[in-house]
Amino acid sequence: RLEGEPRVTAASFTDVESGMYYAEAVAWAVETGVTNGVGEDRFAPHSAISRQDLVTMLYRYAQATGQDVTGQADLSGYVDAAGISGYAKEAMAWAVEEEILEGYPGNYLLPRRSTTRAQAAVIFCRYGQL
Repeated sequence: RLEGEPRVTAASFTDVESGMYYAEAVAWAVETGVTNGVGEDRFAPHSAISRQDLVTMLYRYAQATGQDVTGQADLSGYVDAAGISGYAKEAMAWAVEEEILEGYPGNYLLPRRSTTRAQAAVIFCRYGQL
């Protein structure tokens, strides 16, 4: 919706039915490179999303819309930094640098933990303040 709900062709995921309220948004996100789903033909729209996946999609959205994503925090001080998936490392470093994402007590990022609605709302609000 940030992009004005542009018209797109349908994404070819077996679990995204045409006509669902999110189908065009998924197709747009795939067309612009914001996401590629969870497999060749699956998007998993009803599954929980991890912190690293949410931040990665936001990072790719920022790239797609021409925003500066060059800031990269040093994540080596986080206990679980090695647990960040390769595809999400730059996005996580950017999100920490921009203070979109914060760690947990004990110096954890918990990249693979599911994001709650409240956490997602905070992440989007912080992103909107960039």
